[in-house]
Amino acid sequence: MIDYFDMEKIERLHRQLHKKVVSEWNTVSPSPLNLSLPQANMLHMLRKEGIQRVSDLAERLCMTPGGLTLLCDKLEEKGLILRYRDEGDRRSVYLEISPQGVEASIASQQIKNELFKKMLQGIPAEELQILDKLYTHLLHNLEEEKS
Repeated sequence: MIDYFDMEKIERLHRQLHKKVVSEWNTVSPSPLNLSLPQANMLHMLRKEGIQRVSDLAERLCMTPGGLTLLCDKLEEKGLILRYRDEGDRRSVYLEISPQGVEASIASQQIKNELFKKMLQGIPAEELQILDKLYTHLLHNLEEEKS
């Protein structure tokens, strides 16, 4: 069993890694669009999967619908997404990527790929598979607690 010190260390390392990834992203993100990492992730998902309801996209991006709405406001201002209501159910809001959004998504995905390539350099594939397995196991443990 892991002791409290180890948990604090793991938590600190996780926060440091997240902070560093966001900092690196903000350094290399294309300045004309100035997309945040969550905005780039949202555009990527819309490009990959097509039109999405806000509530569904928020869940897939591990965000609240309110948090996603703030991202949508900024992306809509930049002309990167289109937002419209379902005529049959006015409560449902749908999002679609615009042609400019597709271009921005492709550019930001290339930057993100380079960032992750840099971050993962020197780590053998076997260790990445272990990391994947560990994260999956952690999520599974927390999901079991909900049940």
